[in-house]
Amino acid sequence: MRFFKFEQIADQPREDDVAAATRRELDSLRIGDLSGKRVALTGGSRGIPNIVLILSTIVAYLREKGAEPFVVPTMGSHGGGTAEGQVKYLAGYGITEESLGCPIIGDMSTTVVDVIEGSEIHFSDSLLNADAMLVINRIKAHTGFVSEVESGLCKMLAIGGGRYAGAQSIHARSENVGMGKAVLDAARRLLEKLIEAEKLLGGIALIDNADKQTARVQAVTPTSPDAFIEQEKELLQYSLTLLMQLPFEVVDVCLFDRMGKNVSGTGLDTNVVCKRREGWRIRELPRPGQASIAVLCCRCLSPESKGNAIGLGLLDLVTQQLIDDIDWHPTRTNAETAGALNLIAQPEVCENDERMLERAVSMVPERDGGAVVVIAKDTGQLRTLYASENMLEVVRAREDLRLLSEAADACFIDGEIQLQW
Repeated sequence: MRFFKFEQIADQPREDDVAAATRRELDSLRIGDLSGKRVALTGGSRGIPNIVLILSTIVAYLREKGAEPFVVPTMGSHGGGTAEGQVKYLAGYGITEESLGCPIIGDMSTTVVDVIEGSEIHFSDSLLNADAMLVINRIKAHTGFVSEVESGLCKMLAIGGGRYAGAQSIHARSENVGMGKAVLDAARRLLEKLIEAEKLLGGIALIDNADKQTARVQAVTPTSPDAFIEQEKELLQYSLTLLMQLPFEVVDVCLFDRMGKNVSGTGLDTNVVCKRREGWRIRELPRPGQASIAVLCCRCLSPESKGNAIGLGLLDLVTQQLIDDIDWHPTRTNAETAGALNLIAQPEVCENDERMLERAVSMVPERDGGAVVVIAKDTGQLRTLYASENMLEVVRAREDLRLLSEAADACFIDGEIQLQW
């Protein structure tokens, strides 16, 4: 099989000075004197660009206000659902007490602050016992549901702040009402309590561009629960305009170089691969602009994923190497908490990359010109791609695509495809 390399051309907004942008938005929150106040910061989402710089800037800013800031890992069941595991998980992204200049408190204890239709709303004791808090997270499309508010500040409060117990409770309720409603209901109740107690200083929303750079740092003001939520809704819509997709409407075989929790909460971004868990099934649930993919393959699990292979069930084919890299304890813990055991169902396993590509092509109906095959590094890096030779003239004809190499035979060494990203 012959492949060529090309790239998608798209101008992407970015914050030129992320630290200055963070201070700009903190100023807009009009935070007063905080002398002697213990202020909690949320920390937890994976792979946020410049997150250490952003958090350390916030820590320094709050110290200038007289505060005693500290970070609380807010990631539901991740890190094996333990305090030690979550602190270690943050360290994997460079978020440490040394890099931030403040304590990191990983206590997993929670208090039930409310009940909705029999479902308990938990909230971290470390956050509740703080004098004030700032909620910080990236705003983006979620990989498991479509709603007015998806991944972002509300979810950070409801599931991240709810720790392991809270995440389990919300996931359980979502089976009846849907994840979007379960998250938003819990977040609204938490916002009501935090704003009434004058504990919430505000939110710092982060939006990535398609090149994994910080496109925008945006303060979210806590004037009321409804106003806070409306601001997040608007930011989600903006983030969707920056989401890069595969550039072809139909792809017979899509091979990803890697998957992992640092790439997406589901290992592969469902907003790219056009598959999503619905109840106990994996269904094709596309957003506008998504490619339709017939056979989905992956070569390996990223080291940053620490063996967590949630998302395995989205795939049709994997290599033995990927299976060998799985640590089933964090994988099962994540899947069980999310009520998504189908996301770790094992697909067909192939000896190596070469055999996997051969098998994938054999699974799709024959068409004139052969199967359309696309290779990408991962679902979060779609600017540079490889495609089968039959798409060469299509790429040449499009102004939004740029050819980087002519077609050449795929190179395999001991069955492993050689790619240059």
